[in-house]
Parts: sequence; structure tokens; C-alpha cells
Amino acid sequence: MLNKSTLLGFLKDHKIVIPKIQRDYVQGLNNARNNAVRQEFLKDIKLKFDKNEEMNLDFIYGSLNNSVFTPLDGQQRLTTLFLLHWFALKDYSELKNFSFEIRDYSKEFVSKLTETKLYLDEGKTISATIENQSWFLSYWKKDTTVASMLTMLDDIKKEFKSQSEALSQ
Repeated sequence: MLNKSTLLGFLKDHKIVIPKIQRDYVQGLNNARNNAVRQEFLKDIKLKFDKNEEMNLDFIYGSLNNSVFTPLDGQQRLTTLFLLHWFALKDYSELKNFSFEIRDYSKEFVSKLTETKLYLDEGKTISATIENQSWFLSYWKKDTTVASMLTMLDDIKKEFKSQSEALSQ
């Protein structure tokens, strides 16, 4: 059993590897159910952030072997936290210990996200900025996990745009 931790605190000493047995990341899917879940989750996170309060994400469990954590439950929440930190951080190296093994496309995409610093244009969505990068492969958009991550990043930007400076500290 592990104690409570922040994502960045955990990633300093451990890797998080989303295993092949997990389903795709779906919190970013564009349908009524997922849109409502996504918006509510982001509002809850923002409310806790604004109040500088700790947020309990229920349990996230899995196995920890040789400093590699493989979640059996909680990968949707962990992935959302990863994306939120990606949006807020100026140095992505702190996120390099987070990876996807579900499918090669999602693994490559997450790797590229943590390797490349993007300068986000206020007038553009994050997804448009990412999709315009030379390293972005157009067929990644057909991957459920990648498409969901792009949608989540766009919604994170909408929800947290006024807090982006404070988030990165």
C-alpha cells in the first residue's frame, strides 16, 4: 500500500506504465456521456486548485515492481492528471516516467509529448497546435487514445487558461 502522493512526486521515483490489458483512454471521447464526465472532472479539479485543497481521486491501484507502477484501476484519472501537468509544466522531463503500452500509436504520441516543448497559441486549440507539428503523424488521430487525449487537452486549456501560470509553479 502506498501513501497519498502527487503525480509529479510519484514520477520522481517511479515509472507509470499503462499496460496493454487496459482499455483505451476514453475520457476525451466526443459523446454526451464522456463530455459530461470530462467537464465535471475538470471543474472538480479546478475548484480544488482554486481553493488550494487536496483532491481525493478515489483509489488508484495496481502493482509496483522495481519502481514501475502498473495500474489495474485508475488509468483514466492518471492519464487526465498527466495531460493536466503537461499543459501546466514548462519542463516536460518530469513527465517522461509516464508511458502507454496499450498500442504503439499512443505510446509514440505520449513519448513525443514529453520530448517536445510546444508554444501554445492563445487563438488555437492545443490539438491544432499539436497536429501542425512535423512529428505528428496524421494516422494517430484514428487512435482512440490519441484522439481522446487531444480533446482532453483542448478542454483543459478552456477550463484552466486563466490558471496556466499558477499551475506551472
